[in-house]
Amino acid sequence: MADHMSPLDAVFLDLEDAEPEVSLATASIVVFEGPAPATEKFLTAMGTRLRLMPRYHQKARQVPLDLGSPVWADDPLILAAGALRDLLLNPVEQARMIGRALAAPRATIRRVAETARGLIALTGALRPANASTLTGPISAYRRYAVARASLTDVKKIAQRADTTFDDVALSAISGGFRHLLLQRGEEPHARAVRSLVPVSGRARGEEGGRENRVSLMPAFLPVHVADPVERLRVVHEHLVELKASGQAQVAEAMAALAGHEPFPPISWGLRLAAHLPQRHIVTVTTDVPGPPEPLYLLGRRVLEILPYVPIALRLRTGVSICTYGDQVAFGVTGDYDAVPEVEPLARTIENELQALSLAYRPNPALPAVTPLRPKGARPRRVAKHPSTGTKAKAADRRPR
Repeated sequence: MADHMSPLDAVFLDLEDAEPEVSLATASIVVFEGPAPATEKFLTAMGTRLRLMPRYHQKARQVPLDLGSPVWADDPLILAAGALRDLLLNPVEQARMIGRALAAPRATIRRVAETARGLIALTGALRPANASTLTGPISAYRRYAVARASLTDVKKIAQRADTTFDDVALSAISGGFRHLLLQRGEEPHARAVRSLVPVSGRARGEEGGRENRVSLMPAFLPVHVADPVERLRVVHEHLVELKASGQAQVAEAMAALAGHEPFPPISWGLRLAAHLPQRHIVTVTTDVPGPPEPLYLLGRRVLEILPYVPIALRLRTGVSICTYGDQVAFGVTGDYDAVPEVEPLARTIENELQALSLAYRPNPALPAVTPLRPKGARPRRVAKHPSTGTKAKAADRRPR
C-alpha cells in the first residue's frame, strides 16, 4: 500500500514550490556541553540514528494526474516498483479513489459542501487585521533570538492564575508584540496582531506519528492591554471562546475528509486557501514539547534545545516555544530586513514572564491576585498541576 503524504504536508510542499526561497520545515538548535567531538565521530553517531528514521530515507513523489496526495518512496526504483504501481497497475486502488465519488455522488457533494461552508465560516471570522509594519514582503534572510524562562515558574503562574501553560506563553508573547509596536510608534490596537495557533488533531496514543495532524486556530493577541495580569485574563477568555466556536475543527475536518474522498478537489481547496491574499494573519506561534529528562550524545549532555519556526506568506515574525528539562525557550524568527528588533522582542517576552511571576508570587505579606475566570463563571477548584495542552512534534501541538 502506498504511503501517502498527509493533506497538510501536501499543502506545505505546494507552498514551498510556490516560494522557492522559503522552507516550511521547523527546526531546532541543540546545544551540547563540551568539548566538541571529532567530526567523523559525530557524523558516524548521527548516521546511526538517522538509519532508525525511515522518513529520512524517502522522497516525495507526485501521483499521476493528481489522483492522490504525493507518496513517500525510498528511491525511484522502489517507487516505480511499489508505490506508483499501486496506482498505475492496480485497478482496485484507482477504482477506490474515483469510485467513492461516482458511487455516491450526493454524499461526496454533501461532504465537499460541508467543508466549503466551514471554510466560509472561518473566512467570515477572519476579518482583516489592522494594518501594521508586522506584515508585508519578506526577504530570503532571517534574524533569530531566544527568550528563556523556567518551566516550573511558568507552570506555577498557570496554576495560581487558574489558566493554562499556553495562556501564559501567549500572554507574554502578546506583551512582546505590544512593546514592539510602541517602539515603532504604532498604536497596539486590539485587532493589530492575529496569530495562527496550531491545535493538535491527534488522538491520545498517536503522539508519535510521523505526519502533521493539526488544525488551525486564529487568535488575536491582546496587545492593546498594558497590564500583564489583565492581558493574561483576556488571552484565556479569548482562547476559551475560540475553542467553543468550533473554528479549530474546520481544518481538521478538511484533513479528515481528504483521507476518505478523492484528493484533487480537497487539495485544490486547501491550496487555494493557502494562496489567498494574506491580510488576516500577522504572525504564527508554535509549541513543541521536548523531553523532561536530560538527553546525551557521545557522552555529552544536551544543555538546551532552541526552537525555530519558519515564516512565509508576508508573515514577518514567528515565535516557537520548546520545553526541555526545566527550561522553556522561545525562538523568535524575524525577516532580516523588516524586523531587526528580534532581540528586544525576546527580552520583552522574558520581562513579561517575570512580571507575571511577581504578580502571582505566594507572599502572604503582599496582596494576592485573584485567579482568572471568565466573567460570570462560577469558581472552580484549582488543580494541583496546571492543565497541559496538546502539541505534536515539529509543527503540531500537544495537550498542556
